[in-house]
Amino acid sequence: MIKLYIKRLYIGDFGIYKNETIKDINNGLVVVGGVNRAGKSTLLKILKNLPYGLSKGGDLPPPNDKYYIEATMEKDKDAYNLKLEGYKKPVITPNIEELYNIDKYTYNELFTIDLDLLNNNLRERKDIQTILLGAGFKEVLKVPKIIREIKKEGNKIGGIQGNPSSKQFKPFFNIINRNIKDREEALKEKDIYLQIKKELKELENQIEISVLEKEKKENKLTRLETIVNNYDDYIRLREIEGKINKEKYILDNYKGFSKEGIEVLKNEYERIKNELREKALVYENLSKGEQVDKKNLLNNLEELEYLNKEVYGLREQIKSYNVLNNENYNEKKNIINLINNLNSALKGNMNYLMNLECDYLWIDELHNLDQKYKELRAKEEGKGSLRNRNLIYIFVIIMTAFTSYLFIISVKNNLSKFMFVIVQFLISGSFIYIINRLSYGSEEDYKEIRNIENKFQEYKDMLKLEREVTSEGMVQYIKSIIAIKERINNFLLQEKKVLQFEKDIEIKREDIVKKINQCYINEDFNYSEATSIDYIMDKLEKLIQLGFKLKEVEIYLGNLNRCEEKILKYLNISKGNVKVQDVLEEHYKNVELSNELLELRDEKDKIIYKLKYSFLREDLGKDVYDKINNIFQEEFKNYGSIDEMKREVEELLQYNKNIKITIESLKEEKNKLSLKLEGLQKSSILEKIETQISKTRSDMKPLAEKYALYNCASYILEKAYNDFIDKSKDHILNEASNIFNKITNGEYDKLLLGDDLLDMDFKSHSSHSNLEKTTGELSRGTSEQLFLSVRLSRILSLDPLPVIIDDSLVNFDSSSLKSTLHIIKELSKRNQVFLLTCHPKLIQCIDELNIDSQYFMLDKGSFTPTDGKTLISCLS
Repeated sequence: MIKLYIKRLYIGDFGIYKNETIKDINNGLVVVGGVNRAGKSTLLKILKNLPYGLSKGGDLPPPNDKYYIEATMEKDKDAYNLKLEGYKKPVITPNIEELYNIDKYTYNELFTIDLDLLNNNLRERKDIQTILLGAGFKEVLKVPKIIREIKKEGNKIGGIQGNPSSKQFKPFFNIINRNIKDREEALKEKDIYLQIKKELKELENQIEISVLEKEKKENKLTRLETIVNNYDDYIRLREIEGKINKEKYILDNYKGFSKEGIEVLKNEYERIKNELREKALVYENLSKGEQVDKKNLLNNLEELEYLNKEVYGLREQIKSYNVLNNENYNEKKNIINLINNLNSALKGNMNYLMNLECDYLWIDELHNLDQKYKELRAKEEGKGSLRNRNLIYIFVIIMTAFTSYLFIISVKNNLSKFMFVIVQFLISGSFIYIINRLSYGSEEDYKEIRNIENKFQEYKDMLKLEREVTSEGMVQYIKSIIAIKERINNFLLQEKKVLQFEKDIEIKREDIVKKINQCYINEDFNYSEATSIDYIMDKLEKLIQLGFKLKEVEIYLGNLNRCEEKILKYLNISKGNVKVQDVLEEHYKNVELSNELLELRDEKDKIIYKLKYSFLREDLGKDVYDKINNIFQEEFKNYGSIDEMKREVEELLQYNKNIKITIESLKEEKNKLSLKLEGLQKSSILEKIETQISKTRSDMKPLAEKYALYNCASYILEKAYNDFIDKSKDHILNEASNIFNKITNGEYDKLLLGDDLLDMDFKSHSSHSNLEKTTGELSRGTSEQLFLSVRLSRILSLDPLPVIIDDSLVNFDSSSLKSTLHIIKELSKRNQVFLLTCHPKLIQCIDELNIDSQYFMLDKGSFTPTDGKTLISCLS
């Protein structure tokens, strides 16, 4: 047989599951672990309905929008894609009529094993015999119906007991009866006959009276026994009826809702509300002392994020600005020091130096002047030294002054004195000029020297040189000035750059501060503190943090509104001024009560069904409950308590026992008298009567044979039916017995069917005590092991389809659990097995037995591939 297994499962929308995918699912044992409410029960419903589609009105969890499931299945290397949408029939690609070759009811009864299935009362289940015991039994169970039909045909001829005075026997009986009466008239002549006849009649009357009395007492006993045996059920029925009538409104108005669906909505609503409360609390705590304009903050949040990134760049720019500004400041100090060191008369005045138009042309010009000056001076040294000229100049001046003095003291006329002094000085000047001209050579040379000296002086004045400096010194001085001017130029360029830098930073800072102020109600952002970039960054980060928290609050508020709309839509309630929390709590409580009432109604139906068949002799009609209630109430009028009724039952049992003995004694005495009476029937009249009686009996014989044929056929069918059941019991339960023996480690070696197939009970034979126990006598764990064994044996007789086991091993002891896991291990080689559990002990046992398994962790509808040890840790 070829294994069919699920390779991939995508759950788009189903209860707690939203867009969840499980890939590369193993074709052997797949263990899915999760705590309560993780989604295991929902997964079970998905897997059991997957190949057949979803049915309305079931216990399915509600979808978020519309049910949507996809699956990839493999069979003999062929892949099939299955899509299930809403309540539609599954779409299979490539097209195939059906993947699973058994009906949905059989698959759910056999291949999806949970505690409910292992604990269910099988007597109330339809077709469970065929499902658990296999094909053939369904046909065999039809045999009793055939037997009833044959008996019905026989009853048409002679009734149930074959009474000759009834049905089709009656005409023949009447003829025979008339002849018997004639025969009795003929025998009246004989006194002995009459005496015996009289005695016989008296006996028959006594027997008839006793039988009638016996039947009357038996009917009363049957009625009382039925009431006593069903008293507890009746009291429970009255209690249930009272509860149902009291809460009829709840049952009528809330039975259409799913408790799980409301619980899912309730949990989702509480989760979102708690998350909203947490987000709002975080926002309120963060915003304490901040008068934030929430609307502007949300509108500007994206821009604030951008500015936050900008402010980090601005911070670096400020760092660069400070470094550059410090460098410029130090450079300015250095330049001033250089200027002062060069010439203290400049007083560090950079503007003065920058206004000096000195350059390397000055140096060239100074070189040229110096060269020329030196040439002229060399030429002068050839005609006389400067020292000699100076001595002559001194001598002339002294002589002029001396002669002028002598003339002044000797002449009294002032005008003459004045004129003499003027003439004297003109003569001295002319003399000096002549000597000077003679010393310098030509007039041009003299002018040139004077011009050069004036030029040198101009340069000194412009350069503020107060000391005598050589031309080489001036050249070096100018070179120093040019170098300093170059540094000043560089400094001024950097200064301009710093100023622009400062301006750009200020513009950006003002933009940021302006944007921050827009997010406050009173725009009370401290501008003086805002000069600190750290202060701005703190404010920005605080606003962004507040913005994101406020955005989260808005998102969760929207989620809460959508959740409320979904809840009110599901509950079919108009929005209005209703409190969703109160409505949910009320519906949850009422739906829970409605489910309890539905269970009570089912229990009521079962009790009524049981009581109906207990009172088969009563004409209950349609109003079964009222009729049963009247029967009990009618009997209770005659008895003070149920104990009095029980004592009456015991007395009637003893009376029936005694009267049965009496009737048997009377019948024996009647038989003796009948034999005596037959000996007296010898006259000729009697012979004719006997001939007529014989003829009538011969005519009646074919009808009697036909009646016998029907009875014989029904007897043979009953015998064959019972023989078939007796021979098939061991064969049918052979594999189940082997599995049960392994699970119980040899404690029970054989499973047997109960005496009544319709009862669907099993007996287990103990290998130690050699006793047979019904399932009612077994412990809960052993009973579950028994029904698991029967299901596994049937699974092994069918095509290998996926098996789902949902925490149905929790009541097994450690030894039985290990034995069961060994069997599941072997089963997984033939069938894909999904084992759903929340118990770490089970997974630990699988890990210790080194069973090859694939593990998934399930948490709130989300699957995570894992290993056994990690899954044990998560569930512990």
